[in-house]
Amino acid sequence: MSNALEEYHAFMETQANRTVFQTPEWGEVKTDGSWTRDVLLVMSDNHEPVAAAMILYRKLPGVNKFLAYAPRGIVTDYTNAEQLKSVFATLKVYLKAKNAFGLKIDPELQWREWTNKFEMVEGGFNNEEYRKNILAAGFVERPMDLGFDGIQPRLTMILPLKDEGKGIVETFNKKERYKVNVAKKQGGVCYKGTLEDMPIYDELNKITAERDQYVARSIEYLTTMYQHLHPKGMVDLYFAKVDYNVQLAFATNRLETAQKEFDKLTGQLETLNNPKRIENVQKQIESLKVNIAKYEKEIERVKGDLEQYPEGKVVSGAFVVTYLDKAYYLYGANITDDGGLNANKALVSWIMQTLYDEKGIRSFDFFGVSEDQEHHG
Repeated sequence: MSNALEEYHAFMETQANRTVFQTPEWGEVKTDGSWTRDVLLVMSDNHEPVAAAMILYRKLPGVNKFLAYAPRGIVTDYTNAEQLKSVFATLKVYLKAKNAFGLKIDPELQWREWTNKFEMVEGGFNNEEYRKNILAAGFVERPMDLGFDGIQPRLTMILPLKDEGKGIVETFNKKERYKVNVAKKQGGVCYKGTLEDMPIYDELNKITAERDQYVARSIEYLTTMYQHLHPKGMVDLYFAKVDYNVQLAFATNRLETAQKEFDKLTGQLETLNNPKRIENVQKQIESLKVNIAKYEKEIERVKGDLEQYPEGKVVSGAFVVTYLDKAYYLYGANITDDGGLNANKALVSWIMQTLYDEKGIRSFDFFGVSEDQEHHG
């Protein structure tokens, strides 16, 4: 067993199931509270590393016993059944000496492939051997809930990031590309926040938690996470806001375009003799009247928003942690009152592109999706 950090990270780089949650840096975040930690390398008989384990300990009240937990770990080769048994046998001896009564693991393994309708993909990948090998090594499986009841979610969505020269958004389907592009045209602006912006995120977080009925992470916890990980380049805070100057210009342009078309058709109407053509133009004019009234009302609303939020209104925020070529959308918050802007979609796409360009991120884990089909799409 070894705990040399450089060797630890070097081993992690070789493993497909490496994850930020098994790094010593993530352990620092968690041990700022009620956990303690170990950072371990399990060595083979040939003195080569075969497993990495960042293990957290929480003391049980009233007794000198600890729960041991390896978040999204252990990092090792789960296809090698005999090696896996040896790794966990070694850890068992070590943890027993630490007065740990058990070890909980939830490794980052792709077990089965599902559609967004919660149906197993016929012919999709099937890594049942992972599960069998873990059970053979002595672990007991929790009931097969796929939601958020475990310490880490079992069901998640991982998006491979690709940019073929036109931007990541261009790999989205037509509907999603449209939403993102409209958000940008109508004043959606994305930017990186700083520690000083934490109260802004906290306010968004409280609104979202109340709306969606969950317990939000405290500003103290998020601040601790940011202070530990941001200096190491492992977390960033992102925001999307509405720039009402841009939105006003967009709405004004739509009104002016509609007004010009209205004037043109009104002039044409006076010169027409064909009844069908006259009827068609009259319908177009009536439609334009409706749109002009709508655009005028929209402009008045935007002017009011601009007066209230001259620097723009923050409508969405996100914490994204990264390790090597992986990113995790760890926490997100947003308000629904963004004028139908879909700013959150614009923010996520901007984050993906930024991480792809700046950090070489190639996979984006949405870190927990609901098994409820109503939330899929």
